[in-house]
Amino acid sequence: MTAAKTRFPEAAMIATRQELTDEVLPLLEGSIPEDLNGHWLAMGPVGSVAMLPMPGEPSYPSSSGSSLFNGDAMVHRFDCDRPGEVRLTTRIIKTPCYYADRATTPGTRHSDWKFISSGLVRFSFLLGFRNEVNTAAIPVKFAGDDRWRLLATWDSGRPYEMDPMSLEVKTPVGANTEWREQTIPLRIGPFKLHITATHHAYDDHTQELYTINFGKSILTMMAPLLIHGITALISWTILLKHVVRLAFRIIIKILQAISLLLSPLGLGQDFVYLLRWDGKSRLQRWQVMLPRTLGLPIRRPVQIEQSMHQVGVSRQYVVLMDTAFKLGPEQLIPNPLPGNTDTERVLRQVLNFPQLPYTNLYLVKRADLTPDRKTVVAQQVTIPMEIAHFRVDYDDSEGVVLHVSHNNAWDPAEWPQAYDSYVENPKPPQPVTDPIQRFVGMTVSTTDLNYLGRYVINPDNGKLLKHDVVSDPTCTWAPAIYADVGNIGVPEHYEHK
Repeated sequence: MTAAKTRFPEAAMIATRQELTDEVLPLLEGSIPEDLNGHWLAMGPVGSVAMLPMPGEPSYPSSSGSSLFNGDAMVHRFDCDRPGEVRLTTRIIKTPCYYADRATTPGTRHSDWKFISSGLVRFSFLLGFRNEVNTAAIPVKFAGDDRWRLLATWDSGRPYEMDPMSLEVKTPVGANTEWREQTIPLRIGPFKLHITATHHAYDDHTQELYTINFGKSILTMMAPLLIHGITALISWTILLKHVVRLAFRIIIKILQAISLLLSPLGLGQDFVYLLRWDGKSRLQRWQVMLPRTLGLPIRRPVQIEQSMHQVGVSRQYVVLMDTAFKLGPEQLIPNPLPGNTDTERVLRQVLNFPQLPYTNLYLVKRADLTPDRKTVVAQQVTIPMEIAHFRVDYDDSEGVVLHVSHNNAWDPAEWPQAYDSYVENPKPPQPVTDPIQRFVGMTVSTTDLNYLGRYVINPDNGKLLKHDVVSDPTCTWAPAIYADVGNIGVPEHYEHK
């Protein structure tokens, strides 16, 4: 597609930060069904406080090259509890770091402490990381609750509970001391970086919430770059390429095994904690370990190479997944030298790396999650092809059943940059006037035919008992599976028709 033929909707990159209360939405045609009742909630990013518009004016994406996902959260509640009308109430989710961000914007007396947007995160060198909770709204109802509660979530911070009626922030889930932070060299400030899942798993049968808290050592974050870079240099020999790739993976695993000794140097450790919450008590947590191998007397901790975007739950197991949403230097430092187009292109080639062509998932027995344990052993399962979202049958009597969307050649952790150009017009883009500027920050879509899959897993040995994948040249481009919070109102298992 040439630049002249491209028609990208500008509205996809514009948002308003204006908050509404009980705004009656106009009915353009037809009528509202008489039996429509209840409330629908949606959430999304609406830019940062650094680009506050005048009331009623739209907010445009930042020119920093950051992802569209990097922005304050706005929750929208559509109320259908009055006959013949739908009302809209919107609120920006104002966590404590939001107020710190507002108080340090350029032009304020504390602007030296300001936050900046960089890739998928927004941070201050002196204050720490923003918790933007801008991706999902999760309903939960714990034992003793007389009404549903609402959690706002995203991958890089603790969930926050908000009032479903006022949409005001109430409290974070768990104290800072109940979460372990991602190690960042020279990190200071009160706002810590806690890596978790966006889609936590709520079990309505037991009224429990399951989630994860994980972190990577610097070695693990840099490993894909080393592997990708070395294999690219010797790509003329396919056999040698695979041998070197395997050798480097073994070397990286050895280095990761001694990361505990290196942690005083600021390199950090790899860790994965499975968390359980009953809505009232402190978070319970267990470090997730792998079974003993090669006769070794110790167990290795699970190490996440990409991210853990979602958690699933069945009657007897919790499902954890290393999802195809990679997190590395290129996602955190998208444009280190603004204006130096050629250098930034070279840096992207060096810093970026492809998704893994497979997916590792980990099955944890819920019966093993007892208060007297600090660790729990997971059964590792490897599934060919990439996965970002999935559903789990609650009925696991004949094996753990996963329904997945395979997002091959589709990575939401990548987005167009200001220095990108069209394939058919490779000349450097011109600031402001070039149409490609409208794409900057927008999430990308698939570049290959995708699949839907169903897998039945033996949880005792991690073997695949059954697997079916389907694709269709008209229907399985960028498929998505609804990442629900668990088993609220759903059947014990999903039937394929």
